[in-house]
Amino acid sequence: PIPHPFKGGIWRSLRYTPSATETITELLQFVTNSRAIPTTSTLDQLISQLLVYLRTDRYLIALDDWESLLQEGELAGYCTKEHEGYSRLLKRLAEEQHQSCLLLISWDQPVELTSADKDAPVFVFKLRGLQSEEAERLLTTRGFSPDEPGLIELIQIHRGNPAALKIAATTIQELFDGDISQFLAQTSLVLGDVLISRLDHQFGRLSDLEKSVMYWLSIAGQPISLAVLKEEVRTVSRSDLIAALESLRRRSLIDKHSDFPGEVLFVLEPVVMKYVSQRLVTQVCLDFMNTIRTQSLEKLGMLRSHALIRLQDPDEVQQVQTRLILHRIRNHLIATLDGNLDRLRTHLETILTLLRTQHIQPFGYAEFNLVKLLEITKALSSFS
Repeated sequence: PIPHPFKGGIWRSLRYTPSATETITELLQFVTNSRAIPTTSTLDQLISQLLVYLRTDRYLIALDDWESLLQEGELAGYCTKEHEGYSRLLKRLAEEQHQSCLLLISWDQPVELTSADKDAPVFVFKLRGLQSEEAERLLTTRGFSPDEPGLIELIQIHRGNPAALKIAATTIQELFDGDISQFLAQTSLVLGDVLISRLDHQFGRLSDLEKSVMYWLSIAGQPISLAVLKEEVRTVSRSDLIAALESLRRRSLIDKHSDFPGEVLFVLEPVVMKYVSQRLVTQVCLDFMNTIRTQSLEKLGMLRSHALIRLQDPDEVQQVQTRLILHRIRNHLIATLDGNLDRLRTHLETILTLLRTQHIQPFGYAEFNLVKLLEITKALSSFS
């Protein structure tokens, strides 16, 4: 039996961003059994009317797709100007007394919940990956046996992410005849179109600083501290960097953990890491080709802003960065240039000459990155 049953429940999606007045009016019609709501009521009056009924009886209200109301290109959790009414609704429901329950479902945590009074009955539940047993049950529905070789490793690599596991399961069945070990020997993660689309949408909502931090974390490829990250993001204040990290945490895009007392490390989950690395490679290649096309160093973009290899890392880590980032960029550029290694080498040398003859303004990591790309391109030419 339910200890505190609800008189009724209602679920509404905010994906198509109805106004706060529309949504609150609809909620009022539900709790009043569709009685007429005065059209002259202000937003605050509507919220006050709703609270009267939420105090009198116990209702469950679920509002889905809350992130649709939030600003894009800014830190996480803030409603757009036209949807500030929802912010007022959430603040009052979090702070004023009533016996009902509001369930918000969102990719991004609303800032009103972050700043809510600690005594307020506000709870945040972050949906994590499936536990091993749950993930095993999911994979058995896809045709795998619980004692399948490599099953546990597959679950661990994907951190129990159900969407990623479903995509991997389909790939293994269709391309590897259901052999997980063979799949793991060839690759570790596969991002399907649906998952990429979801991540595209979420990544597009980030501020420029959040995107930059995500790229730095993908280049590092391992947990790094705030102090190390600050050395990379030199042009940003420590307080702004902390705000960006906190925003990414509210979006559930980064993990944090402590290897040693007093030291917090930040890292991307494997699925997000692979996605961001792919974006990094694609963007660097676009920036390179735009620079060649325009002969303008202003188009260097990420070649200028991010070091594609971190020299402070151990040699073995730099080797991984070279293989996972530089080699992929080089190979992508070779394919773009119809497989012509000589053209790529000539383009790299041309941009380096431009850089070395223009000392008017700094171009960040551009020369370092281009030299590294030229080195591995020459090495491939010699091997060929």
